Amino acid sequence: MSKKNSAQQTPRFPGIVRALSGSEAVVASETSASEAAGAYPITPSTDMGEGFAAAWSEGRPNVFGRPLVFFEPEGEH
Repeated sequence: MSKKNSAQQTPRFPGIVRALSGSEAVVASETSASEAAGAYPITPSTDMGEGFAAAWSEGRPNVFGRPLVFFEPEGEH
């Protein structure tokens, strides 16, 4: 029996498959790999700032177990 026909074939990249927007993909990567973010709510970055702020407010750590830090500046400059 070839590997292509095997019902128990292991995926090459196992994980959870899900569809994400570009902003959601950035938030997923950013909250996992970094420790801090600062975001001003202005298009197109609003969704990314809100996503990082939500992860921070939930107390989610990054992949290193460190807490996230988020700040929103008073202006865009």
